[in-house]
Amino acid sequence: MVNAPAPGPTASFDGLDFANWGDGHPPDENGDVGPTYYVQVVNTSIGIFDKATGNRVGAFTFDTFMSQGQFGNLCDTDNFGDPVVLYDTFEDRWIITDFAFKLDGSGSVANPPGAFQCIAVSKSGDPVNGGWNYYSINTTGGLGDYPKFGVWTDGIYMSANMFDYAASGGYQNSRVYAFNKAQMYAGAPTMQVVQFDAPLLDFTLLPADARLQTGTPPPGAPNYFISTWEYLNALTVYKFHVDWDHLSLSTFTGPDIPSTGSSRINQSVPKAATPANTLDTLGIRAMARNQYTNLGGAESLWTTHTVRRASNGFATPRWYQVNVTGGTVAASTLQTATWDPDGANITYRYVPSLAIDRAGNMAIGYSTSNLTTHPGIGYAGRLATDPVNTFSQAEQVLFQGTGSQSGSCGSTCTRWGDYTSMTLDPSDGCTFWYTNEYYTVNGLNDQTRIGAFKYSQCTATGSGGTLSGQVTDSGTGAQISGATVKLGAGRSTTTDENGNYSFTPLPAGVYPSVTATAAGYDPDTVTSLVVNDNATTTQNFGLTAAATSGCITDTTRSDFQGGVATDVDLNSSPGDLLLPKGAIIDQQQLDNSGFGISFNTNNWTGQTFVPSVSGQLIRLELKLFCSNCFGSNPAVQVEIGTASGGLPAGPILAATTIPGFSNGGAAFYTATFASPPTLAAGTQYAYTLHTNTARTGGTYAAIFSSNSSAYANGDRVQSTDVGASWDIAVTNGSTSDLSFKTYVQSDYAASGIFVSSAKDANPSPAGSPEWGTLSWGGSVPANTTLNFQAAANNDLSGTFNFVGPDGTANSFFNNGDPLSQFNGLRYLKYKAFLNTSDSSVTPIVSEVTVCFSDV
Repeated sequence: MVNAPAPGPTASFDGLDFANWGDGHPPDENGDVGPTYYVQVVNTSIGIFDKATGNRVGAFTFDTFMSQGQFGNLCDTDNFGDPVVLYDTFEDRWIITDFAFKLDGSGSVANPPGAFQCIAVSKSGDPVNGGWNYYSINTTGGLGDYPKFGVWTDGIYMSANMFDYAASGGYQNSRVYAFNKAQMYAGAPTMQVVQFDAPLLDFTLLPADARLQTGTPPPGAPNYFISTWEYLNALTVYKFHVDWDHLSLSTFTGPDIPSTGSSRINQSVPKAATPANTLDTLGIRAMARNQYTNLGGAESLWTTHTVRRASNGFATPRWYQVNVTGGTVAASTLQTATWDPDGANITYRYVPSLAIDRAGNMAIGYSTSNLTTHPGIGYAGRLATDPVNTFSQAEQVLFQGTGSQSGSCGSTCTRWGDYTSMTLDPSDGCTFWYTNEYYTVNGLNDQTRIGAFKYSQCTATGSGGTLSGQVTDSGTGAQISGATVKLGAGRSTTTDENGNYSFTPLPAGVYPSVTATAAGYDPDTVTSLVVNDNATTTQNFGLTAAATSGCITDTTRSDFQGGVATDVDLNSSPGDLLLPKGAIIDQQQLDNSGFGISFNTNNWTGQTFVPSVSGQLIRLELKLFCSNCFGSNPAVQVEIGTASGGLPAGPILAATTIPGFSNGGAAFYTATFASPPTLAAGTQYAYTLHTNTARTGGTYAAIFSSNSSAYANGDRVQSTDVGASWDIAVTNGSTSDLSFKTYVQSDYAASGIFVSSAKDANPSPAGSPEWGTLSWGGSVPANTTLNFQAAANNDLSGTFNFVGPDGTANSFFNNGDPLSQFNGLRYLKYKAFLNTSDSSVTPIVSEVTVCFSDV
């Protein structure tokens, strides 16, 4: 039985081409769709199209577009590519971004200034005439390559593969970011940014992208990052939770490792044949986007990438659905399948992208070609009612190219993509829009195509609904005029003379939050507000009058975590601010033979060493790999104890684990001790490695040195009886040493700065704030200093310029000094400066109090 093709295109028109708008190969084409427009980006231009007619209503280069932001950095002049565009369906806003850097004469990224990520967000839902707000970050420490983005209810999330600046620079790790979209959409002068580095061996993490039409994440749900890189039979899923009020409480955890139930053939994916150049299929990396759905109470992640069909097979798409309901990543995927309708090495299919409609139907698009057929653009899919892992909607042609990529772009031009883009129309929640590249004639003038289609089994949304209500004083019942009601992060309105407000029309769906604020009142927020088509949702607010005087004290860790600490420790003494202690490398052995010694539940390995300084052992870095590994990945147990006669002999001083892995490439893995042991200089210790659970396939191994004199103060040791007895290890008649680094806690940093959260006097409309005194408690040992400044503004998103009592940045407040110079300004922050000239001691702040009254 042969399935019928997916529905034919309902729209198909050309996007941007290389001759007029391109710069380099591949074009990196992708796009997104809004209520009226389709926005496409390529290297290095932007095109805006009327989706009803296909007419291009605007096009410009990234330099032209981004220079309007007047960044004062390379985003004004040197936009380099890897563009991304997203439409935020929750807020009716657009996001356009790319990276910027310069190359020096050797082809390396010039540093300084390094590389930047340039970001523009629209001021409204109109990308043509509505205006834009501009932001940028420097991806410090390297080039943030292959940046990928996702929209979430609380922010905009990004990932990048970090590489050294040098032209021959190696891969460092993946890095993830979260940006405060509420600040960006409001046009704040700066935005909050939270970032984490992902584990070394993972690559190309995709943030989840949510859409109102396919389900809103529950309140507080983390963004989920997914990767297809590390395992043949599993995915890796990470959780990124951001706390915008307490940035230091933000976390990036994982990975969870859902099994895919079946293994793909191997890590190698063939290039795609065409009548001209063979094409890079982007290997096994995950392809944007990582689509999130919340349909019928079930939360899922959907993603795809290119794999090898069989051991000698063509490239073809593989796709996954992972259940993450309630924040729990399921142990195995709901669906895993490879889309290979030929089954006989007839057609290469590569660089896929997928999306899901509001009914749970899925569509996947990709490029197609073989030795005799020019690259074309195809798509296929499944209905929500199809049996698991199957497609009932067979391959349909969006557009068939009549030429192939040929010629040289420095060398034979093989790059293709690097990605395509399947997205869902917010106007009906049913229509898929897809963009990909093709050629009309052989050469290097690539073309792009934009098309749309939908399944008849999806029922479109209606014309939208209304959210309205009244804001009153909860104590008196009086109507509050001029109150601000904010829907999510992007829409806001004010109440009329009767305290009434209204948003209409609104697309149907579950909105993350609606908040009412008014001068002199405490704010009130309602989450998960449902708006239905052709209906009115009523949400009233009764606000409580704010205190008219009082003192605000920061004294707990939670209080201080509301601020921003730079080289200040909030955690080692909860409720205090102090200078941090760092970590320095004490002992290390870096010689690498290229071989490893295996270890498991019975056969243990280890290394003796002698610290040169006394102090707490914060962490170990150990060079490990996994040989011929598959199946489960138990954690590696790491223990520290004393040694005698060059062998482990004493009690265990500390223990920790390294998360399991299956990567065959040797790399340094970090073992961090929650309760660091204190080691004495000149005393011999040993660290040991084993597992508590056997691997199902393959073996862990620790890299050892190529000679016996690599490390003078210890030796590699081994046990074959679960650590009951130990010997110095001998291989081929010679001793050796494991590759390792020990990190010992250093003395206090010389200086640090802490900026508090904003203290809100919140006066009534008829009132004006008067600020009282600034006072603090703590300790200031000899050779340390503790100084304070303050700043105030009536705009919480405005600039806070910190000064002392004389109004300049050259003076500091004494304990108990008045803050009257800031009277009339609603929001106040303090800034603490901690310094020491004696690295053995630190100043300590235990509490800070600011008083106010409204008159």
